[in-house]
Amino acid sequence: MNSILVFLAQCLTASTPLVLAALGGTLSERAGVATIALEGYLLVGAFSAAWGALATGSSIAACAIALISGALMGALFALSTVTLRANAIVAGVAINLFAGASTRVALKVLYDSASNSPPLLARAPRTGSIGVVSMLEALSQPVFYLALVAVAVVLVIVRSTPLGMRIEAAGEHPEALSARGVSVDRTRWIALVLGGALAGLGGAHLSLAQHEFDGDFSRWPR
Repeated sequence: MNSILVFLAQCLTASTPLVLAALGGTLSERAGVATIALEGYLLVGAFSAAWGALATGSSIAACAIALISGALMGALFALSTVTLRANAIVAGVAINLFAGASTRVALKVLYDSASNSPPLLARAPRTGSIGVVSMLEALSQPVFYLALVAVAVVLVIVRSTPLGMRIEAAGEHPEALSARGVSVDRTRWIALVLGGALAGLGGAHLSLAQHEFDGDFSRWPR
C-alpha cells in the first residue's frame, strides 16, 4: 500500500506540468501554429516561480509570476511566428535555447550558481509512512488544483465559446474567419499568449514541488 501511494504521488507530481504544457500546445495547434517552444515556457515559468517564491515567500505569488512570464514568452513566440512570419519550428527552437541560456545566466547573477536556486518554501513537517507523506506533499501543491481547473476551462473555451470557435477557425479555415471580419493574427496571438501562460504555470509546479529551481528541469524524465 505504501509503494502504491508513493507511485501515485509521483504520477501526480510529474503529470501536472505536462498537463498544463499540453493545454498550451493544444491552443497553439488549434490556432494553426505548430509549437515546440513548450520546453522553454516551462523552464522560464519554473525559474520565475522560484524567483517569486524567494522574493515574496508566497506560492500563490510565485504561480502568478510564472503565469505572467509564460504569457510573455508566448507573446515573444507570437511576435516571431504570427507578426514577423518566422518559421514556427525555427522560432520554437530559438525560444528553447533562449530559455535554457537566460535562466542559467539569471541563476549566476542572482544566486551565484549555474545549476540551482537556493531552497524555496520550507516543507511543513509531516509524520506517517513515506507513502502518506508523499501523497500529502503532492496534494498540497496549488498548481495541481489550478491544473484541474485549467483543463475544465480550456475544454469549455474550445467547445462552447466564440473565442474557441475563432481559434479553431484560425487553424482550419483562416480565410473564412478573415471573411467574417475577424483578425486571424489577433486570434492566433490570443491563443499563443494563453498557451504560454498555461505552460508557464506548469513550470511553476516544477520548482514548487521540488522546492528549488534546477537548471536541468527540462531534461525529463525527473
